[in-house]
Amino acid sequence: MKNIDNIELIIEGIRQGRYSLFLGAGVSRDSYDSKGNQLPDGDNFRRQLCSINNLPESTPLTQATQLLSDEDKDNYITKVFSNTIPGKTYDNFCDFIWKNIYTLNVDDCIENSYKKCQSCKQKSISKNYKDVYEQNENLGHVQIVHLHGFSREPEKGYVFDLNEYINNIREQNSWYKVFANSFASSPYIVSGISFNEPDFIFYVNQRNNIIRDGFCPSILIEPNPNKLTQKLCEKHGLQLIEMTFGEFLATIKQSLPEPPDVFALSVEKNQSLLGIKNLTKDNIVAFYKDFTEIKKIDDFNYAADSLKFALGAEPTIADIENHADIHREVTTSIYKRIKRELQHYGKSFVLIIGKFYSGKSTSVLSAIYRLSLEKNPVFRLKSVNGFNVSNTIECLNSLDKKVIVFIDNLSDYIEQVEVLFKKLKNVILIGAERNYRKTHIENVLSSEYIELNSDKLNLSEIKDLFNKYRLKGINTQKDAISNPDKFIKKYSRQTIGEYACLLVNNFKPIEDSIPQLYNELTDCDKEIYVAVVLAYHSYRVGIHYEVLESMLPRDYNLWSYFKKNYPLKLIFNNFNDEEEKNYIIPENKVLADCTFQYLLNNDIATLQRVYKELLNSL
Repeated sequence: MKNIDNIELIIEGIRQGRYSLFLGAGVSRDSYDSKGNQLPDGDNFRRQLCSINNLPESTPLTQATQLLSDEDKDNYITKVFSNTIPGKTYDNFCDFIWKNIYTLNVDDCIENSYKKCQSCKQKSISKNYKDVYEQNENLGHVQIVHLHGFSREPEKGYVFDLNEYINNIREQNSWYKVFANSFASSPYIVSGISFNEPDFIFYVNQRNNIIRDGFCPSILIEPNPNKLTQKLCEKHGLQLIEMTFGEFLATIKQSLPEPPDVFALSVEKNQSLLGIKNLTKDNIVAFYKDFTEIKKIDDFNYAADSLKFALGAEPTIADIENHADIHREVTTSIYKRIKRELQHYGKSFVLIIGKFYSGKSTSVLSAIYRLSLEKNPVFRLKSVNGFNVSNTIECLNSLDKKVIVFIDNLSDYIEQVEVLFKKLKNVILIGAERNYRKTHIENVLSSEYIELNSDKLNLSEIKDLFNKYRLKGINTQKDAISNPDKFIKKYSRQTIGEYACLLVNNFKPIEDSIPQLYNELTDCDKEIYVAVVLAYHSYRVGIHYEVLESMLPRDYNLWSYFKKNYPLKLIFNNFNDEEEKNYIIPENKVLADCTFQYLLNNDIATLQRVYKELLNSL
């Protein structure tokens, strides 16, 4: 077995289903047509088309195809590349989970390999470049996108002419656009394609050579590379592996003989929905894609991130388990109210309202985590795109116990929640939202709800927060340490987030610090931070890494920003799902909001310019 650099990262990426494929003619080189003839490779196919119209053998494929009649296309393309017999290259192809498959091939080898496979991990869905774009939300399905056309759909045409291909890209064809952005920053395995192919050159030029730490490397599989191939791989951030695609898959299979299926990847042991007879695996996988079940953490490494929550990051279950927050009256109120509702069959709606930075999410999470320890089924919405309403209803109504469901930023999903709550039988639905968005909730929600407010921060709580930060070595202001009562009473009207920010900033007014903190950023890093602040202000999930990267010059190392020790820092949003962890938010929400207000008052032109760039990238 050949040694492969980063093999552990590659195997883990494949095991988790993080890799997409980009395939060309080389992967079908050992496959056959319906009559048992070996499929022509790219060069033989070109020569064959040249001979049809007596063109010189050196004529490029893009020119040779221009003279083909409809009958020629049917005889030499559609019939040859339909009903194919996949070769040995595809022997292990369906044993792994792929995020997406993009191919320049018009043949149906991939589809037929899935059809004959007895142990497929996914169901294949064929897509033609002319089809309406449709995002695949189900890891149990894999889209096979034919960028040059598909032999099973000859009526939609084939793309061999370079000018036609460029026109399709210019016309904002969704499949090309999505693929170009994805290929620029997501992990891909490329095989059967050479740097001589113009469309590959177009896509690979969208990439830079920056690889995120601990991130799956993108790979070019090439059995016979030359020095130029190696140089171009280095230029575009592709790891070169010298073997055939079939050999590569066989090598991975040796190290990963029993790859997990989608169910094993999606559902942990001892989850509440397991063992319910009327639920299928698909039901359960779809549910746990949308929701995470809150349970006690038995084993985790907390030390590395112990300060993130104190510095303004969203709370995690590890933070709650380790009492990183302070005990608050509102948390007790939430707990007691839910506890009371649990004693009765039926459904209840509890809405937690509060200002920015009033600790709504932390208080709810603390309360429901305690309830989960008491063996109550507790779920939290984790999907950034809402949830499958009908499947959620079916799953939750199948449980024989009353369930607790927490949905943060409730107004973003209120239309779905309205339908969900009406159909559920035995549930306590908890929503958290900023107070100014309450009107939108009331306009949509027809059901009655119980309202609790998280704004109040009493003197005892302020004192606890003051002491917690002092013990962590964050609160170092001399006068505050020597005369704590003065600094506790003086800021008693602050929200918990605002007071925490004052503690971090040694009680200097936050607004006064923003100009200095903002000007510490380089011009390019200002662009990054402002883009994230704008996105976060509009959509609390944040901005996807790919979208942010597409706003920047291709030679800019976005990953390097996260290694700089700026006070105005960015972090990845705290999702359980690996893909959704690619969303970026400000580390400190108070500083982000103050920066937004500072620019609104002093540099609105920058906000407008970045906002336009953000919209274009989206």
